[in-house]
Amino acid sequence: TGAGTGVLVDGATAVTLADLEILDTGSFGVELRSADDVALERVAIRRATDSGVLADGSTVSLDRVTLRGTQPLGDGTAGEGLYAQCVSPTQCGGVTLTRSWVTDNHHVGIAAWGVDLSATETVVAHTQPSPDGSFGVGVQAECDGGWDACPQVTFDHTVVQYNTGTGVVLYGADAMFTDTVVEHTRIGDNPLSGEGVYASCDTVSTQCGHLTLVRSTVRHNHHIGIAFAGGPLVLTDSVVRDTQPSSGGGFGMGLEAIPATPPASDVEVCDVTLERSLVAGNRRAGVAAYGRILCLDDTRVADTRPDEGGTGGHGVMVLRNEDRTLGAHLNAERSILSANTGAHIFIEGSTAQVDQSWLHDRRNHPGAVLHGAVLSQCDPVSHDCSDAVLTESLITDSDGAGIKAVGGVLEVRETTVRASRPVAGKPGAGLLALCHEASQDCAQVQVRDSTLEQNAVANLYSGGADVTVTGAILRAAQPDAAGYFGRGLNAECSAELDACGTLTVTGTLITGNHE
Repeated sequence: TGAGTGVLVDGATAVTLADLEILDTGSFGVELRSADDVALERVAIRRATDSGVLADGSTVSLDRVTLRGTQPLGDGTAGEGLYAQCVSPTQCGGVTLTRSWVTDNHHVGIAAWGVDLSATETVVAHTQPSPDGSFGVGVQAECDGGWDACPQVTFDHTVVQYNTGTGVVLYGADAMFTDTVVEHTRIGDNPLSGEGVYASCDTVSTQCGHLTLVRSTVRHNHHIGIAFAGGPLVLTDSVVRDTQPSSGGGFGMGLEAIPATPPASDVEVCDVTLERSLVAGNRRAGVAAYGRILCLDDTRVADTRPDEGGTGGHGVMVLRNEDRTLGAHLNAERSILSANTGAHIFIEGSTAQVDQSWLHDRRNHPGAVLHGAVLSQCDPVSHDCSDAVLTESLITDSDGAGIKAVGGVLEVRETTVRASRPVAGKPGAGLLALCHEASQDCAQVQVRDSTLEQNAVANLYSGGADVTVTGAILRAAQPDAAGYFGRGLNAECSAELDACGTLTVTGTLITGNHE
């Protein structure tokens, strides 16, 4: 205890501090200056001031260490549990935490500026905002602009929970989370906050880090579960679920990926990848990709609801970036999309390839625009239209249309669309092919070797589109609630554009329809 630092290690090597309590210091609990191979073992640092541990160009390991209740300075700044920074381009040091507890600190629980950070079996929790209401972040790791050093962050069996504003912030840092949980982040002074993980490029060094989650869970956060604008992102065997809206009632997305700023220099074929993962119970969108290349492999996206303003409810959204200069691309394989209340897949001014996937039980929410299980349309601002291909997939039990193409190009191959149903007085259909009024573009649709069956009103409806049907089965269309329609194929001109498309049908069976 006392008015100064609890323990100072300046330039020393191979120092061990064990079985200590450092309490109520007027400055740092432990201050490390250009120290190497420092070990803290079974140490409790409580109610220090400025930082519980300062690692200034130092290498330190913490094993079974408690950093609790660090207080900010008199001017309201600092208060971190642990703060690590470089002192030169070649002297950044590194921090390793094992079986440690970092809780009830201020500003940031753990802050690493250019310093490699590793945490195993560690909890970072209940970080409080600074006196001005800002921050409260659990972990923040970013490049040290002065030395152009970017950290490597590794979390293993670690929990980041009940922090404020953002659970984990990464600027230019490469991060690997394994068997890690980021949960229950609270909304901070910014009403559009509460993200579980926020990762972006570093604007000074222009470095764009990679983020990888393996067997990890991001749940019960606010606004966005994972907000990503960095280099490649990979989720493997991971879960993103139950993101809640911000205090303004907006968003609640599971994962949002926007283009890196500055653009990442090493964009791969899939720069956002989810494999064997679950995205469920989120708002507005389970996964939203703006101008990114999104790949889903053996992944389920389910139970997405609209935000509190009634917007969205889409399982997956692929859209153009904010200034409409860059379209997104979706590649979905062997994936399941179910019980979403908007479209299972919403494609706007972008491209998509969906293979061997099951889209089922699309539920329309009251007052919503009638979507399809797959909705492909032109961008309303740029008028760029979508290009989508569905192969070897099953689309079943949708409120409204199974597939709805409003302008653009759509190809459906070896796919079954079944049991779409009318809702709220609006028709259902297996496939709706329409014109996009703003862009003056009518859909161009090819259906090959596919089955459209038991859909309400029409198995295939064209309103001004160019449609080619080859080697298909259109059967057992059902009437609407009033007992009308139930057509195998219905083609007519577009009422909005006064445009009449073309229809070509070859080698196709149309049978057993109601009308």
